[in-house]
Amino acid sequence: MSILSQKFIKFAPLCIPLSRRLETLGAVVYLFTWGLSVLGPGITLYILFCTNYWYITALYFIWIFYDRNIGSEGGRRSEFVRKWPIWRWYCNYFPIRLVKTVDLDPSKNYLFGFHPHGYFSNGLHGNFGCEGTDVSSLFPGIKMSFLTLNFNFLVPLFREIILFSGGCSVARESMNYLLSKRSGGNGVVIIPGGAREGILV
Repeated sequence: MSILSQKFIKFAPLCIPLSRRLETLGAVVYLFTWGLSVLGPGITLYILFCTNYWYITALYFIWIFYDRNIGSEGGRRSEFVRKWPIWRWYCNYFPIRLVKTVDLDPSKNYLFGFHPHGYFSNGLHGNFGCEGTDVSSLFPGIKMSFLTLNFNFLVPLFREIILFSGGCSVARESMNYLLSKRSGGNGVVIIPGGAREGILV
């Protein structure tokens, strides 16, 4: 064993089951998606100013400008992304569970409050931003959308993850758009408290 591994790094024993290793991978992938909130702008600016592929980033920025209101117009969820197996591993890592206490009528719209906020909102993503806890099976006919800050829809790359996960803007127009649908079947999830509570919890 090297000095580096003795002082700074503790490697997992080889006897850890594959299922637990996959759960750890799920948690790392989730943290990487949050890393895009910091790295996304840097990556796109690097491509724009330091490579010969600047036109790709320029087109992407034009797309973000053109698509800037999507968060208030129901988002752009992807059931394909929401059902990735890695999200189930992610939920099992903690574990994150969603407990159903009542049936909900899919012909109505619903507003849910989620607590605690937390910095990464792990439980929110595990329950409502993916199918890691089978939310669509527990509440059939109800499309869950979590609401987040408008600013998140301007952050390159990170915005796509939020949109694919079913995220929408927390602005009044967005809530009106989702909750005023006469056909029903929308579940809107907000986290009261905002950034201050997120840091304290």
